[in-house]
Amino acid sequence: MGNFASTAAEAAGRFTPSDAFFLADAARTGNAEVVRLFLRKNPALVYATTADKSTPWHVASDAGHLFILDVLVEVTRANAVSNTFDPITKIINQQNAKGQTALMLACAGGHADCAAKLLSLGAHLLVADEGGLSALHYAALHSGKHVTGSNSKSGEAAGASAAAAAAAAKGGADDCVELLLAHMQRQLILQGPKVAPPEVHAGVIRK
Repeated sequence: MGNFASTAAEAAGRFTPSDAFFLADAARTGNAEVVRLFLRKNPALVYATTADKSTPWHVASDAGHLFILDVLVEVTRANAVSNTFDPITKIINQQNAKGQTALMLACAGGHADCAAKLLSLGAHLLVADEGGLSALHYAALHSGKHVTGSNSKSGEAAGASAAAAAAAAKGGADDCVELLLAHMQRQLILQGPKVAPPEVHAGVIRK
């Protein structure tokens, strides 16, 4: 992992803010040709961050562009410095200025195909943003359930948990909710029956 950390740090110095901006814009609009052009000239741009600390992975996931994620995966793996450590897991779990991951943004937009791709690449469900919300909360909020009650961060998280439970109970209400709950269930089974669900999701599982 030390190799990745130093490589990422070095890569950050090999592109300019304007490079990051234009790559992010291409990822947002789904212009795969321009994305490939930038990455062909400078593969290190897969690590680039914009002013709000969003990576191209955040932007593509937020826009629902699965094919852009595929390009990012292809370039990142082709230029990995180690055959024993896949840097993608670290990149896709990177948080922006609001604490959001690419998975959260994919779920916020209801982009189940992007969410499934990110999970297959090692995206973490247990990460919380600055307001205490996880990807599951984002998926629940997208399902159309409105959070009511307290305006506090804890109140919002509790409301989102209830929304997730309601959406899951309806069956087929939201692909991202079902996708994440199924993934979480598989992870809990793999960890064993004595492992309690993480607090950020405990309210959902108890419903």
